[in-house]
Amino acid sequence: MEKLKEECLPVLADAKLLVGYSAKDEDLLRSASEHLLPVSKEVAVVLYKAMMSHDGVKSILLDLDFSEDELVAKLDRWIKKLLSGDYSDEFWCWHWVMGLLKAQRDDLDAGCMILLFDRLRQELTQRSFELFDEKSASKVTLSLSKLISCVNFIVFKSYRLAYQAAIEAGGLKKSILNRMIRLEVKGQMEKVKAVKG
Repeated sequence: MEKLKEECLPVLADAKLLVGYSAKDEDLLRSASEHLLPVSKEVAVVLYKAMMSHDGVKSILLDLDFSEDELVAKLDRWIKKLLSGDYSDEFWCWHWVMGLLKAQRDDLDAGCMILLFDRLRQELTQRSFELFDEKSASKVTLSLSKLISCVNFIVFKSYRLAYQAAIEAGGLKKSILNRMIRLEVKGQMEKVKAVKG
């Protein structure tokens, strides 16, 4: 756990700084959790349906060999963790591990993950405005948005670092990889310029 904390917590500090997430947000989410927790299953069902509507994500879920009920239950448990108000180091490190696991599945598009986090944000925003008066809902949704952004950043960063480490372990140095990427992007930009004329 200490190694995970060493990797995760500095990234979390950056994420919090960038989105303005603070202890005040955590306190607000803790106080809102009793109202938000009952909607977690409903949100889990919506996320499950969204994931099953995308061929790539659906294929991965079907490979996991879980029933719909099992997958919805797993999503529900995860959403409950987000809404519980328990934002310990273990909570953040668990999301770091999610990113590491994602690195094992190169068929899971990082863009899809980003959009699914945004879908979660949309669903929780909608539920917040149904549960709270407008002023309170605005505050809760802003804190939820910051929380989800931090989680998303941690998952993506751990995925990216694990993927990069695997490439380097395979013998491709970061400097060479970066040079290859720059050349590829340069070629793509030249195509764009040619089209613009």
